[in-house]
Amino acid sequence: PVSAGSSQLLATARYLWEESGYIHIHATKPHSLGHALTDSPIGLAAWLVEKYWGWTDNPAARQQRSSPFPLPLDPILTNVMVYWITGTAATSMRFFRETWDQPLISAQAACGVVEDVPAAVAVFPQDPAAQKVWGNPVRGAKNKFRDLRQITTMSAGGHFPSIEQPKLLHQDIVSFVSKL
Repeated sequence: PVSAGSSQLLATARYLWEESGYIHIHATKPHSLGHALTDSPIGLAAWLVEKYWGWTDNPAARQQRSSPFPLPLDPILTNVMVYWITGTAATSMRFFRETWDQPLISAQAACGVVEDVPAAVAVFPQDPAAQKVWGNPVRGAKNKFRDLRQITTMSAGGHFPSIEQPKLLHQDIVSFVSKL
């Protein structure tokens, strides 16, 4: 039998192998890809929709591929248009390049910094950043925030909660702000 720790390590390794190619491209060649995506709204849409397929909580759509889009088309097109019209595909990738030389990649690089500000954490079950990279997001949040006032484990949702579960996210934000 595989221990819980080994199982988490295997899940993280599998996720990094299958889903983290974009991190390497963003971190090492952000402008090559960024300029191509800025030049082509179809290319930009394809790049973003691939992330929506992998990071949303929509197993039925993934299994059946009943639609070319895992989410409603309007928010997908809105997101594509924001990047394309503002020409910010390349600059949005700079975060990865600027943190690549840190001891840990991207968001994990900030783990060593403990924050004193009031904080809330919403954990969505199909968010790969929370579940596959962080392992235990609740424990991670407790280690990161000294003034953690709210942790909510959501019943549904993935990496894009404002599109996938806007009502749950809204209720959680209102709940947190009312405690301040």
